[in-house]
Amino acid sequence: MIMHEIEDMEQNFWDELYEIEPEHFGTGESEFAIKCSKMMRDSGINKVLEIGCGYGRDSLFFASQGFKVVAMDYSTKALDILNEKLSVDSASKKIEAIHCDICKGIPFGDGYFDAVYSFLLFPVGFSNSQIEFVFSEIHRVLRNNGLFLSCVRNDVEAISFFNKGYLYSRLAGFQVDSLINRTISVGKYQFNVIEFFAKKGGAKWERLNNRLM
Repeated sequence: MIMHEIEDMEQNFWDELYEIEPEHFGTGESEFAIKCSKMMRDSGINKVLEIGCGYGRDSLFFASQGFKVVAMDYSTKALDILNEKLSVDSASKKIEAIHCDICKGIPFGDGYFDAVYSFLLFPVGFSNSQIEFVFSEIHRVLRNNGLFLSCVRNDVEAISFFNKGYLYSRLAGFQVDSLINRTISVGKYQFNVIEFFAKKGGAKWERLNNRLM
């Protein structure tokens, strides 16, 4: 099977899922987004990129908190659901929804964003080489001292290599503040995850654990 056929299958899977169950992963913002919003506010963040935004649960929340958000996903159906919500949401002027395959690059200039956020995007469906490329793209589009905030799955189904040691190796271009193992509930699911908080370049930042309590 050639690559574009695999990519089409991946997009079709998510489009069909959201067609059947538009809010498959629940409603309202995630607990992780609430943590990250406080952290971003304390760090003077303005422009936020959410990759793998789905139908926009967390992007909508970030916009409601005053951040300027680019919400990016591979599923056209998920973005249709988000755009429908934006048509009636007062925060819509602060969100730009973009269809994008991030494995082909993030279509913004170097240092454009203050923060990049993802929730349960990685590592399902990504190869090791794709993750390495996407992380390098995230590093590129972040300004110096910009934040990379992500909650990733590390259960067996998700790919067992996604552990703390692997993440440290992939985050070599960042100052990593913390990697936190947790079990979380999302909609009808429970996932084993690692939450990580990292910063591009610059001096080691103040530890975040006290801010997240």
